[in-house]
Amino acid sequence: MNKRNISLLLFLSFSILCFAQSEQIYEVNKNTSFKSGPDSGARTILRLSKNDRVIYLDDCLKYYCRVEFEGKRGWVKKRLIDKVEIVDTPLEPEPSVQEELVQEQPIQVEETPISQVCTIRYSKFSTWNQYLSSFYDV
Repeated sequence: MNKRNISLLLFLSFSILCFAQSEQIYEVNKNTSFKSGPDSGARTILRLSKNDRVIYLDDCLKYYCRVEFEGKRGWVKKRLIDKVEIVDTPLEPEPSVQEELVQEQPIQVEETPISQVCTIRYSKFSTWNQYLSSFYDV
């Protein structure tokens, strides 16, 4: 994939994510019934617990709001749900062009044969014992 296709894919992914987060989320503030209709005589579909989250679907009537919970649609008393404010968390910043260049450059390592290193190091000393003792000097 080239950079243009990747950018387009990321844009579409974030657009879908933002659209999904535009739903209005409400939290149940007290255990209540999730009903099939907007009145007290309607059949109870299930019981909602305090802190359950529902998705707001339509305008509320006088006492009830139409919501969705776990894929099911129903009605909940208006006074028993509170809107949840969703806070966007910032994304990781994109690396700068300079950082990308640094990351892509291969590391150059000079290889020196060990025999040459030993010869250079040992040539500074007149005896083998002096050379060995240089490792233990503090």
